[in-house]
Amino acid sequence: SFCMQYIFQDNKDLSLCSTIIENQKDYCYRVAAINDADIGICSNLKADKQNDCVVSVLISKGKEGDCKNLEKQSDKNDCYYNIALQKQDTRICDNIYTSTLDEISIPNCYAEIAIKKGNENICDMLQAPHTYDSQYIKDRCFKRFAEQTSLFPICEKIQSKSDRDGCYGNINFKVSALCQRLNGE
Repeated sequence: SFCMQYIFQDNKDLSLCSTIIENQKDYCYRVAAINDADIGICSNLKADKQNDCVVSVLISKGKEGDCKNLEKQSDKNDCYYNIALQKQDTRICDNIYTSTLDEISIPNCYAEIAIKKGNENICDMLQAPHTYDSQYIKDRCFKRFAEQTSLFPICEKIQSKSDRDGCYGNINFKVSALCQRLNGE
């Protein structure tokens, strides 16, 4: 909660965390770990929450080199993805490794940076990682950019007809829903 975060943000005395109600302790320790950029504090959390705490601390520190020390590939990907978005640096996206095109993937990472920078041409910089061909992942990037920004002309950059048609359809649906809401229908 915002209140708890406000209380903990300047607190340097971890004993405060041990005095609060049980369901807030993990949150308290997590906020303290992030604020102090101290992974060691994460050991105070319940075992099933420690790993997420460590990942959050690494992301808040913004040093992508630390991500490689995480055990699980999904945690490494999460770490690289979030730091890449913070720094708006596509080179960090290239460290993501996934055998599927999940939410946290190289094309989505590029697309989110392209959206933040307002520059769809960032998608053109994508190279084929692992087992995908370059045009497929570029299409994924352009599609995400177009759908998030509702810019129809970006759909034209998509080579795959089915993905391009899907892009137009998704934007059209989004715009139609907005127009209906504005017209009170």
